[in-house]
Amino acid sequence: MKTYTTKGVLPNVRTAVRHGACMCAVLCLAGFVQPNTAAADAAAICPGDRLDNRVFEHDNLSSMVQVQQDGRIRVPLCGWVEAAGKRAGELAETLSARYKQANIERAFVTVQITAYGPRTVYVIGEVLEGGKSIEITPPAALTVTQAVSAAGGFKDTADLRHVLVRRTSSSGEVMEIPVDVLAIISGRKKASDPVLQVGDTVVIPRSKPVYVNGEVNTPGVYYVGTHSALRCSEILGKAGGITDTANRTRVMVFRRTQDAGDTDLLEVDMDAVFSGDFAQDIKVLPGDMVVVSRRLKIYVFGEVGTPGAVDLEPGLKLTAFQAITLSGGFTAYAAEGSVLRVRGDKKSVIDLRKPYRKGVENADPELMPGDILFVPGSIW
Repeated sequence: MKTYTTKGVLPNVRTAVRHGACMCAVLCLAGFVQPNTAAADAAAICPGDRLDNRVFEHDNLSSMVQVQQDGRIRVPLCGWVEAAGKRAGELAETLSARYKQANIERAFVTVQITAYGPRTVYVIGEVLEGGKSIEITPPAALTVTQAVSAAGGFKDTADLRHVLVRRTSSSGEVMEIPVDVLAIISGRKKASDPVLQVGDTVVIPRSKPVYVNGEVNTPGVYYVGTHSALRCSEILGKAGGITDTANRTRVMVFRRTQDAGDTDLLEVDMDAVFSGDFAQDIKVLPGDMVVVSRRLKIYVFGEVGTPGAVDLEPGLKLTAFQAITLSGGFTAYAAEGSVLRVRGDKKSVIDLRKPYRKGVENADPELMPGDILFVPGSIW
């Protein structure tokens, strides 16, 4: 509990002491007592706080008030005054100025917070105790990582790079403040752990999923946290392991680049990994697609109706457009002119917007067993 005073006119120190003013108030006037910034911010006046407003030499103007939900207090001769968001010393200066306007000379005002109302922040998303409200106990401050710790800590599926703090300003505008918590807990330079304000909501998003398809026992969607990245062998283990018909020497990882939006192809030789070449066992990142191929199949992924494997019957020729048709055709978001074909160590781009147009050779090329088609998305 702290008392703050105005920097107004004190008629005489002896007079103030004679009338019961404490030496702490005199030191505040002289500028010798300065509260810690973070502590002062945490102790800013909030709705529900009880305030003891004292006007020296004017006991009839002193009052005990509670801050209303709209942030105001009712003060003798001053009427309704905005208090929420101010520190006690700032409110004291405001009241001193208002009394001066009311022709009350030498109005030396102190404001003391005698009881704190609720000071709540919220943590939602990928934490062990999601949806939890946490109380800030003045004069202590609460940072983002401290709030997450109070909510039980992160889940393995949390995306620590894109944490958000949602804050509503006094005008009602909602702001979103990005926080890279992974940089904070990694101790990187210039990574700051923001101090939360009353009413803030910390949002911990879920990381993007990893898609595992092809010759695995349980293909599907799996989540990998940004702080607990898995190796390719580990994500395949989550998918039940590879089948007996899988091409173990060529596991493919499709990864979208952040800047250009292109798709990179990374290859992993699982036989080499199992033989001790662990450098081959790359990390799988959120958003990756892992594909385990088989030579007797053609694989179609991306923006098609039913992505997956297409059986290649013996002696049957199959073109790229036919394989996409068998996979349900293009979706409404497909980039039909930028279909990626992967064959062995080579990649090529196929334009299937008009596969049978005249004068264009190999517009719809024939596929071979083990080929992979990837249809990227487009917003145009």
